[in-house]
Amino acid sequence: LRELWDASNAYVDWCNEQGGIAGLQVEVVDLDGKLTEVPQYLPKACNDVFAMVGGGTTLDNLQLEGATNLKECGQLDMPGFTVTKEKATATDTYLAAVPNPAYVRPAALFEYLATAYPKESGDIATVYGDMDSITFVRDQTNAVLEKMGPPLGVGDQIAYAVVGQDFKLISQRLKGSGATMGTFLGEPANLGLLLKSMKEDGVDIPMFGEANLYDPLTLEAGSNPASEVMLRIPHPPFEEAEDYPAIAKFLDLMDARKAEDPEAKTAALGIQSMSSWLLFTEAATACGSTGDKVISRDCIRDEVTKIGEWTGGGLHAPTNPGKFEPAACVIV
Repeated sequence: LRELWDASNAYVDWCNEQGGIAGLQVEVVDLDGKLTEVPQYLPKACNDVFAMVGGGTTLDNLQLEGATNLKECGQLDMPGFTVTKEKATATDTYLAAVPNPAYVRPAALFEYLATAYPKESGDIATVYGDMDSITFVRDQTNAVLEKMGPPLGVGDQIAYAVVGQDFKLISQRLKGSGATMGTFLGEPANLGLLLKSMKEDGVDIPMFGEANLYDPLTLEAGSNPASEVMLRIPHPPFEEAEDYPAIAKFLDLMDARKAEDPEAKTAALGIQSMSSWLLFTEAATACGSTGDKVISRDCIRDEVTKIGEWTGGGLHAPTNPGKFEPAACVIV
C-alpha cells in the first residue's frame, strides 16, 4: 500500500537526519508484491535486506509459502499491518507494534454499537470483498457479534468482487436484505462507491468498518453518505492533531515527505507503519548499546519481547508487543 511506503520514507528521512539508528544510516528498499506477486520479492527479502519494517501485504500468507519464504530464511518482519491467519500466527518471524492476533478480537467497537444503536445493531449485514484474507476478517467479526449476543445480531453476508464490481447491485442486495445496520470489509475506494450507491438507492442505515477505511479515498466517491459511517481506529484522528503532539509530528513528517514526493499519501495505516519503525529503532538501539553491541535479528526479537506497553511515542492506544496483545481501546 502506498501509505506504508510513504510513511517509511518519511520516518527514515527524519531518522537519518538525526544520525540514523545507533549511528547507522538506514536505506529503504521497495519490495513491491502488488497483490499476488509476493513470491517474486521473497528472494530479495531473504538475501538482500536486514529486516522488513513498516510494510504490509494483503495476501501476506504468501510470504510463508514456497521454497524461499520468510520463515525458512529466518527473516525479521515488523509490518505496519497483517491480514491472514497464517501470517498472524507466524510469530517466529513476525513482530508487531500494533498486533493483530488471529484469535483475539477487541470488542470495544461492538460494545459501543450495542449501546448507541440498540435497535439498529440487531440485524447487521456484512459486505465483504471475496478474498480469503477478507473473509477471515468477516469470520472474526461475526464470531465476536455472535458471542456477545443481543442486542447485536448477524444478518446477511454479501460478497463483492474486489475488482470491477458494480456497487449498484451490492446496494440493492443490501436494501433487499432488510438489514438495519451494515459493516464493510474491504478497500476505501470501494466503500466510497458503495456509500454513493446506497445514497442513490435510499439505503439509510448506519455503517461501520475498520481502520484501513479512514482514508481520503473513502470520501472521494462517498463524500455525502446517507447515514452515519463509523470507523474503528486505534489512534487519535488527524483532525484533532493539535491535541496530540505525536500525531502532529507524524503529519509534519508526512508533509516534509510530500515536499520531496507530491504523490505521497497520508493515511491511517501510515501511523502503524511509523510505529513499527519506532519499535524497530528502539530495539536496534538497545542492541547497539548493550552487551556485545551487535544489532542482530535475534537481539531485536529479544528486545521486543521485553516491551510490555507500546504507544509509538503517543501515536496510538497502548499495545503489548512483547506478549502480542492488541490495543483494548479504540476511537470510533
